Amino acid sequence: MKEYLFKNATITFIIMNVWTLFLFFNYLLEEPGLFRGLGTLGLYIYSLVFGILIGIITLLLRILIFRKAKSEKLKTNFFYLFAGVFNLTLFITWLTLVLLKILEVRQGEIQNAAICNGILSLLLLADLFIVKGITKPERNMETKAIE
Repeated sequence: MKEYLFKNATITFIIMNVWTLFLFFNYLLEEPGLFRGLGTLGLYIYSLVFGILIGIITLLLRILIFRKAKSEKLKTNFFYLFAGVFNLTLFITWLTLVLLKILEVRQGEIQNAAICNGILSLLLLADLFIVKGITKPERNMETKAIE
C-alpha cells in the first residue's frame, strides 16, 4: 500500500505545482489596471468549488460503496489522496490570505467554501492516515484467538 501512496502523492504534488505555476503566471500576465487579479480570484473560487465537489464525491464513495470490505482499494486510489491534499492546500492558502489581510474575514461564499475545504481535507486525510480498518485475515486471526 505504501508504494501506491508514494506514487499517488508524487502525482498529486506534480499536478498541484503545475496548477500553482499556472495561477502565478496567469496573475503576472494580466494587464495592469483597475481589476487586476480578478481573473486569478475567479480561478481560485473555481478551485474551491472543484475541491469541495471532488471531496464530497470521494467521501460519498467511501460511505456508500467502499464501506469496510473494500476500504483498502479506495485508500490506494489516486483521487482519495488528491482530494485530501488539494482541499488542505486550498484551505491553507485561504488562511494565509486572511492572515496577511489580503482577504477580509466576513461571512461570505469564499469563507464558507474555504472552511468546507478544511473540513473535507481533515476527514479525508484522517481516514487515509489515522483510521485503520480490520481486514479479513486479521478478523480470522481474532476469531481463532477467541476460540
